[in-house]
Amino acid sequence: MAGNRPEKASMDREALDRDAPYREGLLANECHRRISSQRFARANANSAQDLPLSAMEWIPMQYRFAFALSVLFAMSSVSCEQQASPEQHLRAGSQLQEQRQLEEAIDQYDEAIRLDPWLDVAYTQRGLAYADLGRFQRAIQDFNVAITLSPQGAEGFFMRGSVQYSLGEYQLALDDLSEAIRLNPTDARVYGARGAVYSILGHHQTPVEDFDEAYNSGALRRAVRDYDQAILLNPQDGDIYARRAENLTSLGRDTEAARDITRAAQLGLDPVVLESSIDRLKKQRPQVYR
Repeated sequence: MAGNRPEKASMDREALDRDAPYREGLLANECHRRISSQRFARANANSAQDLPLSAMEWIPMQYRFAFALSVLFAMSSVSCEQQASPEQHLRAGSQLQEQRQLEEAIDQYDEAIRLDPWLDVAYTQRGLAYADLGRFQRAIQDFNVAITLSPQGAEGFFMRGSVQYSLGEYQLALDDLSEAIRLNPTDARVYGARGAVYSILGHHQTPVEDFDEAYNSGALRRAVRDYDQAILLNPQDGDIYARRAENLTSLGRDTEAARDITRAAQLGLDPVVLESSIDRLKKQRPQVYR
């Protein structure tokens, strides 16, 4: 029996050499399967049964066992470098987005999502690209998917709330931004965004005859509180100081507003533009606050 072993090994090697095209096709199939499934790393690929059946069907029956063993051994070294991963498409999309090549960025996010439909950040980034193009409803659709896939992620709520604000859907914006703050209370951007919603509600959403009631409703005070928190988290954002100054001015808190204007100018904002905005708000505010 021992004398037959070298002959059997030789036969197996000859079979594998003869069927090299089948082996290459199966490895390519396996490479595609790795890229297409985000759960591949969790799969148990130690058995011949895990090999793609469509490839195995083309292998002559007498060679399948040896062929399967050789592929399972080779799988440990298959790199799939010729195929981009979902994460690579995501990074490429982000770079294009930073360069304002938004349509090209969307193409990259499309490919990332095709390869990995559960990659929530790809939907968030694509939604942001659509929003930058002014395609707000399409952006909201992507943010909806991102939130469904990652309901504990604050970014999807923040992005969707920002788009709702742009659409004038202020209550929906408040709901989303408040949820984003609940999920991540350390993000200065979200406090600034919610402060802007409160500010616009206080300044523009109430008829002139009900202006005093608008101030008593506390919308502007809530805006100031959100700007307070945003500044605590990011004290180098001059725009937040300017926004807080506007709301403080509308509330008659001119001394505090003047300090914020000075700080905003120190951080690079145009003092002439700032003073013009403050003067306009002083003329518009109710008599009791003048």
